[in-house]
Formats: sequence, structure tokens, C-alpha cells
Amino acid sequence: KMKSRQAVWQAANITQGQDFNRTDTPVNKGGQGDRCQEINQASIDFALKLLPEKTRQRYLKHGQGLIAGEDKGTCAAGPCWIWDALKYTTDEATGNVTINSVWFSSKNKNPYPCG
Repeated sequence: KMKSRQAVWQAANITQGQDFNRTDTPVNKGGQGDRCQEINQASIDFALKLLPEKTRQRYLKHGQGLIAGEDKGTCAAGPCWIWDALKYTTDEATGNVTINSVWFSSKNKNPYPCG
């Protein structure tokens, strides 16, 4: 779990943070960014940078490629997000695996506060 960009931007008094679609809604839901996809891609890139060059080249030539896919939605309740796992889809033609994370966020003005 992470704090929404909207909440962080609002706390920092960044006016663009008022627009939930701009800050936290995935592209496939009409927004402007897939945050989970960005984080997954950064993780893949970081792991590749950690490898010795010979190992990295061997992986790129023979390994099963990992592709950070778009964020996927789930039902509009917290338990669905908790129980819904990453999605792994293998492209039979290339052998590459696309990884899709589950997206679930709410506006910073949640109508269902805790407690």
C-alpha cells in the first residue's frame, strides 16, 4: 500500500494534486498514469543494472523477458485489492511474461473513513 499522489501533493500544497485523474487514475480508467506499472518497470531496470555485464547479456539473450504491463483494476472494496494477486501472462510466441499489478485507490476525500 502507498499513500496516493493526490494526498501527498495536497499536503505539499501542489495545486495539480487536486485532480485525482491526473495523479492516481490509470490510463485504462481514463487517467494519466499507471503508477504500479512505473514501479514494476523501475524494479526490473534496477535488477538488470545490478547484474554483472556477462550475466545481464546472457539473460537478455536466453532469459525469459519480463514486461511491466498496465495496471489492472479490482472490485471497489479493500479486501479485493488485498486478495487480488499480480497477473502473469506468458506470450507463447516470444516466451516473455507480462506482469500486471492490481490498482485500487481512492480520492483523498474518502466517503468511508476508518473507525
